[in-house]
Amino acid sequence: MPETDLYMPVKTLFENMGYSVKAEVLDADVLAVKDGETVAIELKLSLNLDVIVQAALRQKVADKVYIAVPPAKRAALKKRQNISHVLRRLEIGLITVREDEAKITFEAKEFDRRGAISRSKKTREKMMDEFSLRHGDENVGGTNGKTMTVYRERAILIAALSEKYGEIKMADIPYLSGNPRAKSIIESNYYGWFSKNGKSYTITDKCRKELKSYAKLKKTLLSEAEGKKVK
Repeated sequence: MPETDLYMPVKTLFENMGYSVKAEVLDADVLAVKDGETVAIELKLSLNLDVIVQAALRQKVADKVYIAVPPAKRAALKKRQNISHVLRRLEIGLITVREDEAKITFEAKEFDRRGAISRSKKTREKMMDEFSLRHGDENVGGTNGKTMTVYRERAILIAALSEKYGEIKMADIPYLSGNPRAKSIIESNYYGWFSKNGKSYTITDKCRKELKSYAKLKKTLLSEAEGKKVK
C-alpha cells in the first residue's frame, strides 16, 4: 500500500464529520477545517520517530493533529501499543486505515496523566516490591538473559542451602529459606538448577557452575535467611 492510498479514506472520514479536506497544504499531508478548527493529519505506512516528530511540529499550527497508518502486523502489536502511549502523552491522535476505511483509534486530546498512573498502580507496586526486596545491585547493561530479579535471588538462596546442607527435604525448604512459597521455585525449576528425589531435592551440576558467579550474594542471602526462618 503506497501512502497515497491512505488519503481518500482519511478524507472521507473527516468529510463525514463535516470538515472541508485538502491534501498537501504546505507541510501537512492532509488538512481538515471546520468552523475555524484546523486538523492536520500525517500519512505514513508505519509509526516511527520521524512521523512522530512531524506530527509534533504540526501542533504549532493546527488545533489537533493525527497520524494515519495501516493496522499493525501481529508481531508488531506490542510495539504499536507502546508508541500509542507516547502519542497520547503528546496529545496526538491515531487513525487506522484498513483497505478503503479509516477509523479514529483514539482522539487527539489532553492527556490524563493522573488516570494513567492510577491504571498502572499494580505495576508500580510490583516495581517497588522488586526494588525493595532485591539485595544489592547485580545488574549491568548487556546481562545476556541473566538479569538479577527477586525470583532469581530466591532460587540462589535455595541452591545455596543445598550446597550447605546437602540433600534437603522439600518440607524443610520454607523454614530454612524464610520463604513460605519456596517449594514452588523447586517445582517449576525455571533455571534447571534442581533435581527432585522423592520428597527431597539437590542441585544440578549446571547450578553448581552458575552459583560460582554469586559468591558474595550467596553469603548475604544465607546470613539473612538465618534471621528470618518461618515455621
